[in-house]
Formats: sequence, C-alpha cells, structure tokens
Amino acid sequence: MRKAVYVLAIVLASCLISCSCSKSKKKPDYVPVDEGIGTMDIALYVTGDSQAVTVEFVNRDDEPWHFGEYYKLEFLRDGTWYYVPSEDYAVHDLAHELAPNQKDSLTYDLTPFGKLDAGDYRIACGGGGDNNNNYYAYFHITDKNEFIGTTPTE
Repeated sequence: MRKAVYVLAIVLASCLISCSCSKSKKKPDYVPVDEGIGTMDIALYVTGDSQAVTVEFVNRDDEPWHFGEYYKLEFLRDGTWYYVPSEDYAVHDLAHELAPNQKDSLTYDLTPFGKLDAGDYRIACGGGGDNNNNYYAYFHITDKNEFIGTTPTE
C-alpha cells in the first residue's frame, strides 16, 4: 500500500510539473489605439511587402516638418485600430526636417511583428514617440499574403 501511495505521489508531481512548464498559446490582449493625428499637411505613400514597408513623406505644408524614425504598427478590427504586438525592436533616435514641398522616405521593418494576418494595417510614424502628432501610412495584406499599398498620384 505504501508503495502505491509513493508511486501515485510521483505521478501527480510529474503531472503538476509538466503542466506548469507547458507554454500557453493564449491570444494576446489587443490594446486599442489612443493617439492623435498630426495637424500639418503631410501626405504619406507606402510600398513594400509583409516584411518591410517604405513610406514616402511629402510636405504639402508651408512650414518645415520635423519627424523622427519611431513607429508603431496597427491593425483594423471591427472599425477600431489596435496595436500589433511585437518583439522588442530598435530605431535610430534621429530627427529629420522636411522642407515645404519636399519629399523624403523611410523604411520600416515589420519582422518584429511576426507573420501578419490578412487585413488592413497602418504605420503610425512621424511623431517621434509623441502620441499626439502621428501620421498614418495605410496598407492591406491579402489572404494570399500580397501587399497593397498606396503610391503617389502626382
């Protein structure tokens, strides 16, 4: 009888250890976006693929525009924008100035966000980390993992 109790205790301990060590595949809690849109007349055009996008900025304002390389990726679900969870990633802490009627572009790495599901996305960029001064570059990933961006119409 004692031997059976020991065997049962070992089996239960093994089960508890294996259960506590298993990795959970819980879906991430998606956080809705709460950011303001920049007030300058800046046009954004996006090209790329599901690994990286290049955003072309056109300053249509009368004043120079100052922007940084910080960015976030967001997705649209049921009419609400959410942050795409990511691994840690780094950006250059550089400031740029774009004179009126001038163009510039930056390329943003999408690999820290993993495989993107089909849907509507946008890069929140230009604000230098300032949540009240973002500009958005929109794109779509199809069911066949094809990239559809926006190109300049000029």
